[in-house]
Amino acid sequence: MVVLAVVGLVIAGCGTASTTSTPRRTPKRASSRPAPSVIPPGSVAVAVGTPITQATFNHWMYVAAKSQTSQTPGAPVIVPDPPDYKNCIARVRKTLPRFKHKATETLAVDCRERFQTLSSQVMDFLIRADWIQADGARHGIVPTDAQVASIYTRTKAQQFPGGKGYRAFLAKTGQTDRDIHYRFRINLILNWLTAREKGSATANATAVNKREQQLYAGQTRCAALVLVRDCGNYRAG
Repeated sequence: MVVLAVVGLVIAGCGTASTTSTPRRTPKRASSRPAPSVIPPGSVAVAVGTPITQATFNHWMYVAAKSQTSQTPGAPVIVPDPPDYKNCIARVRKTLPRFKHKATETLAVDCRERFQTLSSQVMDFLIRADWIQADGARHGIVPTDAQVASIYTRTKAQQFPGGKGYRAFLAKTGQTDRDIHYRFRINLILNWLTAREKGSATANATAVNKREQQLYAGQTRCAALVLVRDCGNYRAG
């Protein structure tokens, strides 16, 4: 399981719009009680008792959209806006001249498909990040800020000597420094969780993923617009 695959990062092992990302608190420990069926106002999901806010979702949607266009210099960053996709349609017509006179209905379909692709990546990333934190807490694996900062500093120094190019990297990917720290924290917990298993790296990652699916899918609820398989209220077909 590569939880951080929502963007192709260099740093963290694994660009300006939303300049802030909502801090994520460590999810509560798992309980035998079912997840709340009501998603709090201003949120798109609840994973193991932790709301995934609209602001957090929007931020990572922008990061995912930046990643999708990063291999095409000059390509516009377009973040679809359901349910009517008015901003998406307007931006496509403004920034992509060949689509200026394309039918609104056709552009709406294109925007919807783009939203579905990006949102599924983002929701998978955010849900699984919360699951990993909850699983880590269940096993007493809760990295300190100092531990995360140590790995962050060392890796940053290796990949961006003297800090040169780091700010450009953040701008290119749409991320903030806080986002990078957050991803390091999740990767660190995941590494420690997989290290507890007995087997190959692939088998260990599969075992952790399977355990978390069994433990936490039932405690995860998502709004209809962003339903993915990891949501307990997801129904295939």
